[in-house]
Amino acid sequence: MFWHSDDDVPEDIRENEAYINLSRENRSIRRRYCKMIIAFFFLGTCNYVNLFALTTAAADIIDVSGQYDNVNKTFYPRNCTERSTAIVVLAWVIPAVSISLVIPFVPMLVNVRILLSIILAVIGYVLIASTIRSLSPALFGIMMLSISDVLAEATLLQYTNYYHGNVITAFASGSGLSGIVGALSYTFLAQYGYRSAMLSLTSVPILMGLFFWVLLPIPNEIDRQAIAIQRSFNDNELLSPWKTFRRKYALVPKVFYKYITPLGSMYLFEYFINQGTFELQNQAETVVLKHFQYRWFQVSYQVGVFISKSSVNLIYIRKIWILTCLQIVNVLIFTTSAVYWYIGNFWILAIMAFEEGLLGGAAYVNTFMKIRIEEADDEKQFISSLTCFGNNAGVMVAALLAILMHNYVCKLPVP
Repeated sequence: MFWHSDDDVPEDIRENEAYINLSRENRSIRRRYCKMIIAFFFLGTCNYVNLFALTTAAADIIDVSGQYDNVNKTFYPRNCTERSTAIVVLAWVIPAVSISLVIPFVPMLVNVRILLSIILAVIGYVLIASTIRSLSPALFGIMMLSISDVLAEATLLQYTNYYHGNVITAFASGSGLSGIVGALSYTFLAQYGYRSAMLSLTSVPILMGLFFWVLLPIPNEIDRQAIAIQRSFNDNELLSPWKTFRRKYALVPKVFYKYITPLGSMYLFEYFINQGTFELQNQAETVVLKHFQYRWFQVSYQVGVFISKSSVNLIYIRKIWILTCLQIVNVLIFTTSAVYWYIGNFWILAIMAFEEGLLGGAAYVNTFMKIRIEEADDEKQFISSLTCFGNNAGVMVAALLAILMHNYVCKLPVP
């Protein structure tokens, strides 16, 4: 979208009343467009910060609970502990899979969904902050945050169909930045104590509400076609729920094959690499101390995700399967390196983690852009929402495999 400067227009035309009105209208459109892009960028950031803040805090959550003080001290030949922090990821992803499977069949009541998401997130952080000797409140809080994030993600992805196509890029770019923001936010706040850090993070869902209700423009007459389609769709859902359910259910096979399988597989591969192989690598400490290498692999990965999620307007990839197949190569390299320790250079693996993030981010943003471009107007929102199920299912399987991988490799002799 481009606008010409008034400086290029002759003075006599600029003084014309019709031109003045047109110029005023164009400025209004520019402001609205900028507000849309900024709002969706920060909505994407806020929505995903929770997950990455919690994965960064996973060790602290388990340590504060006091349940595993004894078992965490058990070391194996490879100098790693048998118990994995993937328990936090599992607590997150199990409800996420369930909710993401149900949401597509629920009427699209935007304001109700966003309000519920904010309330659940605030309560979740309070429960996690209250963890002292029992892990149960923290795990329950993580589950509430998971439901909150999935509810907001599905709703916002559906809501992008009301606006200019570039809001998808803005939302995806914001979600890419959230990994860096989430990890650094908790790391900084944790200096003031675990409880203070968790309570401070309650500001994230509140900020999301402000971006949604204050900054994001309400769809207007310019978007009347999308609004009319959605209102008609909502009316049909409420008046004929069974008929609507059958219509949506008939779309499931196509969505599963075309979108869920390639994107879900991508999430499975990249989360298996991140949770199951990063901490098992063995590099010399000449560049980065071993204690910090895992964090920098994660940062490298998140930078790659951020860049690729911001690039869909430059490079649009229709064949998501190509990206998924390339990620399989990364799985093989990272897994064999974790077992045999044949890559001893930190920078090589950091660059590979960056490339892994590029593939994952590209698969995500191009999938939802493909839905927007290729699918029917009255089906886009359901397909976008259901596709989120593939993401969460992939993460859940990856977390289970990562625990098995971690426990198996840690018992192997040093190569």
